[in-house]
Amino acid sequence: MKGFKLNKEKALKLIELIKKCNGHCPCAIKKDETTLCPCDNFINNKECICGMYIKVEGNDEKKTSETNIDR
Repeated sequence: MKGFKLNKEKALKLIELIKKCNGHCPCAIKKDETTLCPCDNFINNKECICGMYIKVEGNDEKKTSETNIDR
C-alpha cells in the first residue's frame, strides 16, 4: 500500500509472532479471516495496530515506491 513502509525495527519479532498465530495479527484477540496480516483494520482504516507497517512521512505517491501490501 503506497504511503506505508515496513517497520524494520519491529518486523522480525512481529513476523515470528505472526507465524505463531498462523498468519493472524498478533494484536488481534479473535482469529478469523479479518485478522490475517495485513489485517482488515490496516487495509480499511490505514492503521497498523501492532506497528508492523508505518506511514511514510511527507508521502508523495508519485515519488514513493513502497512495497504494495496484498494478501
